Amino acid sequence: VEKKSANESLEWAERKADYWVFGGIYRPVYFEVLPKAFINRVAIDAEADGRFVMDVFPQVHLPRGKSRYNHVDQIVAQIEMLDGKAVGEPMIAQLMGGGAARVSLAAQLNHPKHWSPESPRLYQVRVSLKLDGKMLHEKVERFGFRTLELRVGDGFYLNGKKLRFRGVNRNGFRTDTARALDTEDAWEDARAIKAMNANAVRCHLPPSKAFMDACDELGLLFAVERTNWQRPVADTSVSREIVYNLVTQLHNHPSLAIWANGNESGFNHEVDDLFVLLDLQERPVIHPWASFDGVDSKHYMSYGDTKSRLEKNGNVLLTTEFLHGLFDGGHGAGLDDYWELMRTHPLSAGGFLWCWADAAIERTDLDGKLDTDGNHSADGIVGPNGEKEASYYSIREIWSPIHIPLETLPDDFDGTLPIENRFDETTLDQCTFGWRWVNYGATEKQKRGVVKATAIQPGAHGQLKIPLSNDWKKAGGLELIAKAPDGTEIMHWAWPVNRGSLLKTSADLPK
Repeated sequence: VEKKSANESLEWAERKADYWVFGGIYRPVYFEVLPKAFINRVAIDAEADGRFVMDVFPQVHLPRGKSRYNHVDQIVAQIEMLDGKAVGEPMIAQLMGGGAARVSLAAQLNHPKHWSPESPRLYQVRVSLKLDGKMLHEKVERFGFRTLELRVGDGFYLNGKKLRFRGVNRNGFRTDTARALDTEDAWEDARAIKAMNANAVRCHLPPSKAFMDACDELGLLFAVERTNWQRPVADTSVSREIVYNLVTQLHNHPSLAIWANGNESGFNHEVDDLFVLLDLQERPVIHPWASFDGVDSKHYMSYGDTKSRLEKNGNVLLTTEFLHGLFDGGHGAGLDDYWELMRTHPLSAGGFLWCWADAAIERTDLDGKLDTDGNHSADGIVGPNGEKEASYYSIREIWSPIHIPLETLPDDFDGTLPIENRFDETTLDQCTFGWRWVNYGATEKQKRGVVKATAIQPGAHGQLKIPLSNDWKKAGGLELIAKAPDGTEIMHWAWPVNRGSLLKTSADLPK
């Protein structure tokens, strides 16, 4: 395995970059044994209104000369739930002449369940090649019904609702294995990012299938990039090959929302149209840090510049890198002001923090020292081994879809908490709220319970009522835990009551 590409433009585009790059094979390499006639790939476009279109690309040796042998005479496709239960009628295409290079199938489902970050509902389609009624090959592909669109001069929309990306940049790294991550590593990152109340991920490097599967199941949108950090730009010949592989391999993941053609001037304009030609869903293409096709993705803007661009340039603003976290110097410390501007301005589509984790390699030649290459990769929200730093918890609260604008309990507190629903589609009666009055460091049983909110609509304000006892002022504090409809924790708040009883160390926290 060569450590350096034979193509000099690719060497500069991918290896002379702002992240660690290693030699060797660090993703699965395998041989797949297939029959003579098989399904090479499928491309799916499943819309929120139930419209389903699919291109099937069978790999078939067509008859030549006087041969009359038919290799395939029928393609059958069936949409299913993930448990295999059929949904709707099968789609059938009869083939003449023994095969075809591409076959289009279509169906219309009534009221399908939508995929979104708040409700990542998945389906699958089972596609079969047949000859005389006998199945020759079968392929099962997961997908989601969802409509993502860019409305120029307005914003991104998902299933008809305006979308703001609460995103983070993540390239994937471990101290002991560098970029060689297994499936559990990918899921571990995805779960932690989702638990931070993010809804999107971007990375320079192509994501692994395991990470994309996790994004599909957990509900994380993804911006996939053709790797090219600044200049020079990779040659068109190799760029076309990379784009082809990105689109054809990742196309059907419902989490895939945006294509990025390079990064920070590393844009090969000759392959912009190729993304659209290959992508049946025609997802938007952006140029990170530049303005392109109605999207301004400027990096590391000041607050003033952000406000000015939103008010003056007329483009949708999606900053693909902001609040650089060098030595944890950004992120949570400055996010609240930026996010209030981003979430309230109609032309803002949110943004992606740089970046998820400190990329430090354990140097076996330096007695296990963790090397971040100086300040080149010490810019994460979490540490080299996933340690959650202060910014993680700040971001989690700022991005929480349930907002409680209360820092302390008033002296005349009557159990009423003001609450705001910042979800896009979830009403608060679908969530659960666990409360407890606590005495930190005490051994007696804490008073606790669960309360339901009313059906407060997305974007609306309301109140949550917590039961009070006559001696509530003797408690150390009130804690509230909000859980999403699927039971995962959204946010954990704590308000002190008796400041003299506050814990001195984390060991005093109730289990």
